[in-house]
Amino acid sequence: MDSQQAKNVLALFRPGNADETKPEFEEALKLDRSNSWIYYHLGLLFLEQRNYDLAIDNFKAALSGNISPPWLSVWSNIKMGNAYDAKGDRNRAVSAYKRAADLGDNYDNAQEAVKRYQATPYDPKESKATAVK
Repeated sequence: MDSQQAKNVLALFRPGNADETKPEFEEALKLDRSNSWIYYHLGLLFLEQRNYDLAIDNFKAALSGNISPPWLSVWSNIKMGNAYDAKGDRNRAVSAYKRAADLGDNYDNAQEAVKRYQATPYDPKESKATAVK
């Protein structure tokens, strides 16, 4: 996927826009199965849809891919923690947040998010009012 294609797919990605975005991401994955950026955004899409198992799977795939851009590591762990929290699995959520904290990456105030979620579990009901990263 070249940068223009990536921008086009990202432009489609907005809350409530999953029906249009998911096929675009899946098509892009056929071209590059190691693209962490695509897996991360699929994870966000599934998190928004409250399909937490698929969200977790995609965040794990993002962490196993090309990790480009580098901030995907910290945010994939944070969002994976959110999905575990939403499933009620606080132990795995805390482990994901710890991995994010250990990375030390503070892109887009990631470490502030880590501290917030370590202190208070992610609540999907509250996230509807905020934009997806």
